[in-house]
Amino acid sequence: MAKAKNAKAGTTGSMEGDISGAIAHLEEKQRNYDNVLSLTRMIVRDCSNSITLLHKRDAKGAEALLAKIKSDLKRLGAMDRDFKNQSSQAYQEYAEAYCLHGIVRRGNIPRMKELGMAPELYLLGLLDVVGELKREALEELRAGDYGRAEEYYRHMTSIFDSTRGLRFPDAVISGFRRKQDVARIQIEQTGSDLSSYASRFGSGKKR
Repeated sequence: MAKAKNAKAGTTGSMEGDISGAIAHLEEKQRNYDNVLSLTRMIVRDCSNSITLLHKRDAKGAEALLAKIKSDLKRLGAMDRDFKNQSSQAYQEYAEAYCLHGIVRRGNIPRMKELGMAPELYLLGLLDVVGELKREALEELRAGDYGRAEEYYRHMTSIFDSTRGLRFPDAVISGFRRKQDVARIQIEQTGSDLSSYASRFGSGKKR
């Protein structure tokens, strides 16, 4: 009888030890989760600000912010192993901001290896660039620079044409088909704006 009680006590003690260990593990995981969310929100906000700076023609400010974001993404990558779904937006937004900067400042679309991220996140961010290029094209038309606007339009169509054949379910790349549809509409609208401008003012470089 005494042996049975001792065995029961030993089993209870082992179970309580396991539960205590599990609690400590989950508390650490919770802290890590909170840090991932906080850093993800900050990166997303900084990416948005870098795009705004680029639209305002503050290239140096945008570049400085992109350098900070790149450093923050390294920190995020060291802690988000268990929370990739929660942190994915940070990578997508960086891909968008970085690619837009490459097009506006250097006239080319950065390659995926430059960003060093998962293909899915690069593609999702790349499609979001189409909307920002639409904004740039419209600004150039307002400034009377049809040639520059047309250049942005060519980048928009290049991105869309290069990805239009990709057809995967959301389980493989979530939200991609919706982004394709949005990009197609944005390209059609920009093409219409270019045509309207050309019919009124011609297609010379400057009005």
